[in-house]
Parts: sequence; structure tokens; C-alpha cells
Amino acid sequence: MTNHENLIKYLKTQFRIVELILPKVSRKPSGKSIHQLRLATRRARVALWILENSSSAVRFKELSHDLRKLGKTLGQIREVEVSIQDANHYDLELFDLKTRRTYAQKEIQNLVSEKKRNDLAKKFADAENAIGNIGPASFSLMRDKLIVKIHRQLKLCARGEIKPHKLRIVLKRTRYALEAIGKSVAKIKSLQDVLGDAHDLVTLQMYVGKNRKIKHEQHALNVQATRLIKPTLHFVVAQLEGV
Repeated sequence: MTNHENLIKYLKTQFRIVELILPKVSRKPSGKSIHQLRLATRRARVALWILENSSSAVRFKELSHDLRKLGKTLGQIREVEVSIQDANHYDLELFDLKTRRTYAQKEIQNLVSEKKRNDLAKKFADAENAIGNIGPASFSLMRDKLIVKIHRQLKLCARGEIKPHKLRIVLKRTRYALEAIGKSVAKIKSLQDVLGDAHDLVTLQMYVGKNRKIKHEQHALNVQATRLIKPTLHFVVAQLEGV
């Protein structure tokens, strides 16, 4: 398949995943379904962003906003879920984490009511109709925007000024963009996993307070990430230049 065909198939797949999982989340939010739904909303948003940066004929502002709002709420509950798992792993008190989880679960259930699910499904259908009427996309603008962001991260890396949270955001968009058009992303995911684990430990300490053992493991993860950043970013540039 061409890059454009890969992108369209990828976007439609994310739409179907969202439609499949939303009813499950509305009944009983679970860690697995929350994670799957959150990934699908992120991937769909990036695919829509690529299309908007590839053609002046399509815009998905309202749909992208809805997916962003859904993803943000899912992120909040996912953060609490991971912190509970990590707290149990370190045998720490949960404090108010379970209360936070219950509140977040209710919030997500309100956000995925049947009416809102139907509204989202209609917007998916409208988006699919819109992309069916455009020709093969050119990915040069998307590619150039991402390359600029990656080079900026490389400059920060050279100066020892990498900000892990900002880097994670850049890597997420770049990974899903490459993934959407059928490019290899395994190397990016390896770095994301390390940065994500370190971020989870930072979040855990926000809830339970500073902990020497956790800080030690967080430092080890940061060291590991530092070794991976430069070669991974160069790999990303090479992948993008091949688009």
C-alpha cells in the first residue's frame, strides 16, 4: 500500500477501535479498556492532523477537539491507575488514590454517554466521507514540521537541556505519524517506554511523597533514557526524510 492508503486504513481502524471500546468503558471502566481507548484517540488525532497538513480541502476541528477532550480525561484516570499499581509494587499507602480513581471513572462515564457516543460516530462517518473525496495526500508539510521539532530536541540534547516531558510529547506525535503511514517505530517505542516509566515514578511521588528507593530507580531510568535519546532522534530524522 502507498503511504496515503496506509494512513486512511490506519485512521479508520482507530475510529472502529474507539466505537468498539466506548460502550465497554461506559459500563465499567477498566485499566485495559482505558489504555486501549486512550491510544486509539491519540492515534486518530494524529492521523487527522496529518490529513489537515496534507490537504486544504479537509478540516476536522470539532472532531479533533472531541477526541482531545476524551483523551485528556482518559489520561487522568490512566495516571491514577498506574500510580495505584506502582504504589502496590512499592508497598506504599494509597492515600486518596482509590477515591481519585472512583471520581475519574464517573467523569469518563459521563463523557461517553450513549448520546455522545452516537454523536462521535456521526462525526467519524462525516470524516470518512470527507477523506474519501480528496486525492492522495502529500506528506511534505507534516514531515518538515516534525523534522524541525526533532532537530530542536537534538540541539537541546547537545546542550544537556533535554526536558523529558516535552520530548515525550514530540515523540508521541512523531511515532504515531510514522506508524500511520507504515514506517518502523520500534526504536522510538523503546525510548518512549523508558521515559514513560520515569514519568510514572515522578507522578507517583506527587501522590505519595518523596521516596528514596523510587528516586533511585527514577534516576536509573533517566540515565538509560539519556543514552537512547540521541541515536533514537537521528533514527527518527532518517525515517521522516524517507517519507
